[in-house]
This record gives sequence, C-alpha cells and structure tokens, in this order.
Amino acid sequence: MNKKNEASIEVINIYNSLLSLKDKGLKTKEEANYFSSQINKLRDLGGVPFEIFQEIRSNCKEIFYSIKTLSENEILNVSDIKITEKLNLLRFYSGIPFSKKFADELHVKPGFANTSILMNKIMFNDGVRRERMQAEFITASPNPWEVFNNRFGIGYEHLVTKEYVGANLKSNAKIVFLGSGPAPITLILFWKLFGVKSIGVEINSETADISRKLINSLDLNDQITIITGDHFSKTIVEECDHLIIASDAEPKEEIFNQLAETLPNGKTLSYRLVEPKNDNQTTLATIVLNKEQEFILHPSFQQYRYEPPSKNVLNTIIFIRKQEEL
Repeated sequence: MNKKNEASIEVINIYNSLLSLKDKGLKTKEEANYFSSQINKLRDLGGVPFEIFQEIRSNCKEIFYSIKTLSENEILNVSDIKITEKLNLLRFYSGIPFSKKFADELHVKPGFANTSILMNKIMFNDGVRRERMQAEFITASPNPWEVFNNRFGIGYEHLVTKEYVGANLKSNAKIVFLGSGPAPITLILFWKLFGVKSIGVEINSETADISRKLINSLDLNDQITIITGDHFSKTIVEECDHLIIASDAEPKEEIFNQLAETLPNGKTLSYRLVEPKNDNQTTLATIVLNKEQEFILHPSFQQYRYEPPSKNVLNTIIFIRKQEEL
C-alpha cells in the first residue's frame, strides 16, 4: 500500500471518528480538545476527499432548506428537538476542512450567494444560542469557576495571549471589547490570565443581560462591565488602553469609519477574522461566515501586526493603530 492510499484511509478513519462524536456533543474541555485535534489532523492530511465533500455539501443543503425560514427569535429560543438536531448537524458538517478547489463547485452554483447570506444568519444566530446556553449553564452551576475552567480549552487562552502581547498590554490595563456576546470568554480570560479589566459592549439587550449574570456568578463585577450598545456608544471613546472588535461585529466598514471619527490618534485596536488555517483549505463555515471579511479599512488606521491562525487559534488577528490622516 502506498503512502497516498494510507493517508486516504487515515482521513476516512478520522472523519468516521468525528461522525461518532457529532450526536454525543462536546460537554467537556477534554472532549472539545480531542475534537479539535482530529480536525487538525484532517487539515494536516489535506482535508477530506471530494466524495466526502460532496456528502457534506448534500447534507448541509438538505438541512438548510428544512430550516431556512426560521426567524432569529425561533433559533435563539428553539425547543424542538428535531430542529436542534439539525442545527447541531449543520454546525458539525460546516466545520469539516476540504480543499479550496472544491469550493469553486459551490461558488458557481446558481443562487449560492443568496443561500450563503441566509445560511450566515442561521449560523450566526445558532452561535449566539449556543453561547447563551453556555453562559446560563455556568451561571446556574453551584461552582461557576469550575464549570468555566472545564468548558473552555487552550485555544481561547492562546487567542487572548496573542492579543495581550500584540497590544503590548500590562496587568493594570483596561480594554473595550465590541461585540462581547452572552459568554464574554475573552474578557474573563483577560482578567484571569493577566489582570486586565474590561468593558464589554453588546448590541442585544437580552444577550447583554445574560452576560451580566454570568459575570456576577463569577464575582467579577469589579473587573468586567457589560453595557448595551454598539460602535456609536460613548464608552468606546472613553479612556482605555486597547479596543477589540469581535469577528461577528458588523458592519465592519461602518464600525471603523465611526471609530476613525471618535478615537484619538495613537489608539490601538485589534479585530478578528474567520480565515482558514491553511491557504489551500477551507470549510463551509468559513465561506458562509466570511461575508463581512472584505471591507475597506479607513485610511486613518495603520496595520502594525498580523497574527495568522495557528493550531489552537481559529481567528486571524489584525492589529491597527489610529493615525492622523495625511
């Protein structure tokens, strides 16, 4: 048996092992780390072959057409077990890596652009739903810190460490996070790892309230403040050492145009993008969730650091500094 055939068999075995996990769910940090390690192995081996890609595409298409009419509220508050299973399957299949050459098959399909926009909304709202569930689960626990530490793996810590170093922060620094969500893991880890205080800005009032309850359960009210607002909020321009823009915060171009008008010169920012770890590979989630990736950055911002995805970090991080326009 040649090496190519051996690799193909290994890819299929890894994919089958992931299939066995999809119904079980990832309830602990160890399970999540194992799942991530298997995905990384798939990437190292070049992603799944075309036959499995076709299977993934077909499954995602079938799931999408069965749930495409769901509203934001219906997804956030879903109670139907069958719909929940479909959302879980869509998330699973959309995270399997494959060759970028296969992606051309998607882009040439009639109506894919519109389908991608609708799928983006579904996957975004499902992501918020999952984060809300995580936040509420931790909040309701008799030992919130133990649950938090058991739920979130090393990837988050590496992401926060990259931002801490890239922004040249100190232990007494203060940051603002635009788009902090219901489970502000970034802010919690900034305090836990480095003693950095923060303000989270969340546009959805219900999501912000869930976040506040989580922060309170961890006894971090003096270290982390959650406000309901957006990039027009006054808090954004208050004194802080660094500003972080979440990958889900949109519309990017409008956000940066507004910040260009309000931030003082010299202020540093970082923003996260969802990009493949390998230039030759992608996932359906990356394709669908990237609709806001391409935008024109306001000329008053100058990039000074770039952190690509790594083994344990899913996001690309771009560091920029506000400068006086010439």
